[in-house]
Amino acid sequence: MLGLVAGACAGYLVQADRAPTKLPSLSQPRFAQAKGEPEPLSAAQDARLRTDGDLRRLLLKKPAGAEDAEWLTGADGWLDQVRVRGEL
Repeated sequence: MLGLVAGACAGYLVQADRAPTKLPSLSQPRFAQAKGEPEPLSAAQDARLRTDGDLRRLLLKKPAGAEDAEWLTGADGWLDQVRVRGEL
């Protein structure tokens, strides 16, 4: 504890003897606004375009030999939570 207090006092005394220095500016330099419309990104460059919509094709692969179930209702082929839990 004594070392902590002595270190704080010594640091204060060192800083108190120094002349104040001017701090650097906190503002950023201004850049000119671009003119015109930006060119749209291609599908290879635009990550949002690749991940918009249904991600099942990117995340899940259909197992070999899998078939659509006849009893499964719905346009997208997925069950809702109520049907999965058996609460219908």
